[in-house]
Amino acid sequence: MAQMLCKKHGTMSPSFVAPKIAELVRNNVDIEKGVLNEIALPLPFDKKGVFLIDSDFIQEFNIPLVISDEEIGFEIYSLLVPICSSCLNEWKQKISHTD
Repeated sequence: MAQMLCKKHGTMSPSFVAPKIAELVRNNVDIEKGVLNEIALPLPFDKKGVFLIDSDFIQEFNIPLVISDEEIGFEIYSLLVPICSSCLNEWKQKISHTD
């Protein structure tokens, strides 16, 4: 499993998210929860991964709501970027309290 170095949390396992979300997390900027979506992508070995994306990402790449094809899942996964899992969780906690 890959690791990344976070300035705040040290060595961490990354989460993969849409580029816009990674930028918002890095800059600690709020977003309306209504534009966030979780997408389940088929991964090798009959597993699924759940990733956080935004509505702009869905529209830009014309992503369907349900993805069962592993090749399409990999194509979408390749567009995601890594972010510190702890930073992402802190950000999600923060935006969940801003309603």
